[in-house]
Amino acid sequence: MELLLGFWFILFFVPAAFEDIKKQSLDLRLLLFFALPLPFLIFVTGGNIVSFSRMFGLGMGLVLYGLSVLSRGAIGRGDALVVMWLGYGIGVLALTEVLCLAWAGTFVLAAIMSLAKKKRPIPFLPFLGTAYYVFFAGLLVGGT
Repeated sequence: MELLLGFWFILFFVPAAFEDIKKQSLDLRLLLFFALPLPFLIFVTGGNIVSFSRMFGLGMGLVLYGLSVLSRGAIGRGDALVVMWLGYGIGVLALTEVLCLAWAGTFVLAAIMSLAKKKRPIPFLPFLGTAYYVFFAGLLVGGT
């Protein structure tokens, strides 16, 4: 089950991360292309499409979306939508791990940029995609 879904997410993150770096935005058509079949893929691979973990993961993304609205875009809405989709796909515990890794990477880059006195937006999707890849690689080698 994890293999099919894992590769599905990685297929999304590669173009999405490059687009976020280049344009600081996400084409919602790309997200919809990968998000709409997700319940079907979960069902086909034997997963429960309405589990508590999936709904709570989706809810974490909704909270992030609310924070995006309240912060007037300081947190990207596209980033929040991706977190909603990813949270639904992998569940709340895995999403928490992935977000912690992604935020740690973002923090390190922000600290380096601050020391170098460079001020520019930091795209989040490359960090989220890399964190998911690290998480998925851990699953492949037998981690929990």
